[in-house]
Amino acid sequence: MYTDHMETTPGHAAVTIHDRDSADPYLGRAVEGPAVFLDADIREGRPFELRRAFALATTEYLIDEWGVPEATPGVVSTEHAATG
Repeated sequence: MYTDHMETTPGHAAVTIHDRDSADPYLGRAVEGPAVFLDADIREGRPFELRRAFALATTEYLIDEWGVPEATPGVVSTEHAATG
């Protein structure tokens, strides 16, 4: 999904999943159930609309495929300088 939205190759994408215990605190939870937080570090210069489209597509996938309640996905997008 990332490579489609950002027009790059899989060699430029990394995914890390941290499974948390159900007793771990979640601040500001609106509903019970699984929670997901997406922290996307994206190459500098990508337009806001592109980053937003990726965030929306990812949260939609998590809601549809993982059963994450619609109110729980959180997204933050940071930028890093292009190197190499």
